[in-house]
Amino acid sequence: MSITLPPEKAPKPAWTPLKGIVAIIIFLLLAWGIWALFFGSGVPSLDSYFKAATSTPSTPDKPKDTPKDTTEPPPIDDIDTITDDDGNTVPTPDPSFYKGSFSLGSGTAKSEVYPEKEYVTINVTQGNLSPLNINDWSLQNSAGKKVRLGSGTQILFGGKYEPYIQVKAGDRLTIVSGPSPVAPWFRVNKCSGYLEQFEDFVPPLSTHCPTITSEAGFQKIEKNCQAFMRTIPVCQINVNPLPNTLSTACKEYVNNSIGYTVCVAKYQNDSNFSTNEWRVYLGQSIEMWKAKGETIRLLDAVGKPIAEVKY
Repeated sequence: MSITLPPEKAPKPAWTPLKGIVAIIIFLLLAWGIWALFFGSGVPSLDSYFKAATSTPSTPDKPKDTPKDTTEPPPIDDIDTITDDDGNTVPTPDPSFYKGSFSLGSGTAKSEVYPEKEYVTINVTQGNLSPLNINDWSLQNSAGKKVRLGSGTQILFGGKYEPYIQVKAGDRLTIVSGPSPVAPWFRVNKCSGYLEQFEDFVPPLSTHCPTITSEAGFQKIEKNCQAFMRTIPVCQINVNPLPNTLSTACKEYVNNSIGYTVCVAKYQNDSNFSTNEWRVYLGQSIEMWKAKGETIRLLDAVGKPIAEVKY
């Protein structure tokens, strides 16, 4: 009796790496097909899967260099600056409220080296400016030296000093660097010409004083006394010995009827007694302004610039 054995089963094929790669590819194809089926457009290509797996991280682009600013800074002379009390150069402060209401003139600043003959001018240019006190204002040169206008007297009579210079529309100030022959400052009046006889003012004071011959008392003196009075120049007093031919009354009249103080006493209440001119003296012993390369500034009481002149 023979026994029949069952046929032997063929052995299962072994798993190989190639089969694994094929399986992955099949899986990716199935995934891509499902994506295309449900989401339509915008499906990434198969290449993108492989590129994503094999590509190396990208390096960010290096930013381009910003071009350098080659603009040269402006020269210091072109920058609007002033010099403070310590000699340091600082930016010019905001202009004063009064900027545009006053103007500066260089006068003899460029040409004169003697302080008593060196002067600049200030003009009130605003037509409707109300009377304004400016004694706390100052002038400053390019070296930073600053001098206050100070106090003086409205009328040179009796030695009374006033605490302020009160200017109004149309006024003109002559600012002399040196000391004053008579007072730190004063307002010129119709009698000021008498001061020119004994003092040297720069610029000269006007010699248009009231004439003695126009006064009522002149007609009451004797004829020879009238004739002698006419020989005395206007705005001057007699400094020579009086002729013996004159009477005692005439001599008294000559000595007591003309001169600065007499003129002020007679005319100071006239509406046109004071002029629109002021003389201000800074009292400096050396020149205030350079012959060239100078900047003259007018500053208000808190140091803000009002006006300037350059040359």
